[in-house]
This record gives sequence, C-alpha cells and structure tokens, in this order.
Amino acid sequence: MTKQINPSCSDNGPQFVSNLFEEACNEFDLIHERIPPKTPNKNAYIESYPFHHRT
Repeated sequence: MTKQINPSCSDNGPQFVSNLFEEACNEFDLIHERIPPKTPNKNAYIESYPFHHRT
C-alpha cells in the first residue's frame, strides 16, 4: 500500500520559486503547488493555514 502525500501549497514568494527549493522538492519527492499570481483571496487562505490547522 502506498501512502498518498498531499501537495504543499504556497504563494509565489522568492523562497518558493527558487531553483534550490524546486531541487529540494524533487529530492524528497514532495509535490509543491503555487497559487496563481494576483489572487489575494487564495493568498490569504494559504498564509492563514498554519493558524487554523494547529494540533
């Protein structure tokens, strides 16, 4: 049985569009998705995610 990994979603900040970050995602088999540019509602959701999903 394989474990399903949910994609990681972020905005288009420079740390998330760098080649180094992309290489790290590839190395660790991570799926990274970025929200579309100029979508402030989605950006607000992404940035508030950690505060709404604490354990």
